[in-house]
Amino acid sequence: MKIDVKHIQKRGKAGWRYRRKIPEELRGIFGKREHLVPLGATEHEALRKYPKVHAEAEKLLADAVKRIQGPVPTEWGYYRDGVAAARKIGFRQDRDFPSPHEMERDADWMARLKAIERIGLKYLPKSDSIEVDDDNLPDFLPTEADTALAHALLLNPAGTPAPTLEDAKRLYLKERVGSDETKQMELERVFKLVWEALGKDRKLASIKREDAKDVRDHMLDGRKASSVDRYLNVVRAVINHAIREFDLAGATNPFMNLEAAPKDRAEPDRDKRRPFTLDEVTAISARIALGRTMVATKRGLR
Repeated sequence: MKIDVKHIQKRGKAGWRYRRKIPEELRGIFGKREHLVPLGATEHEALRKYPKVHAEAEKLLADAVKRIQGPVPTEWGYYRDGVAAARKIGFRQDRDFPSPHEMERDADWMARLKAIERIGLKYLPKSDSIEVDDDNLPDFLPTEADTALAHALLLNPAGTPAPTLEDAKRLYLKERVGSDETKQMELERVFKLVWEALGKDRKLASIKREDAKDVRDHMLDGRKASSVDRYLNVVRAVINHAIREFDLAGATNPFMNLEAAPKDRAEPDRDKRRPFTLDEVTAISARIALGRTMVATKRGLR
């Protein structure tokens, strides 16, 4: 009986093995060209082991793809990437949408339509025997990147998407936090609480003072006011940075001057204890000196 399963190979007396080529763009992560796993000496054993080995290989490759791709872009992220891709092939956004009677005479616009046509051709059947007409269009699903590029070539008729809390956090992570792992973890911890209160997809411009108070109250559930004040400082910094970098004209930061508790009622931070008095310093110093003397005396008696 012949095994007709993907990525499986018979090696004579050596038995069966799982053999899968690693895509070129992922070889730097794996450090090899192929993923090889022995499946056993017999066909029966190979069939038994195959499902688990194949599932593990799929996961390894999927995780590697995530590593090189990074987080899935947001709506605003796709917009930004599409604009960048259009600029790379020579098309900018700083022009007006042509009127219907100007389109055919507009060389730039016609070039944009040709570029979109080339994107669509990537997804058409390759066989010359297949005829395509308006009543029998092929089914295809373009990638998000190609879709974003096509939208940018059409001057994004839906307009610029509004940046969200997630966009603000990612921008701050990239431009202000960088590779500092401690700050990365703090940012994730703080914004997990923000998202629990408001949602990750919340548009920045839609956040009001009442929303900011909801975030504060959610943070205060089981946490000290001093800790929440530190968290709110992080949120303020992220949103201030986003307002500036996203050019959100007229936007205000609803977290400004928002405190976890009035300063005169906030509990003291355990890291901010009062200083020792002079008498306390003298007593502590005397005790330390006495202890050193006793240790020295014991050593001298040995």
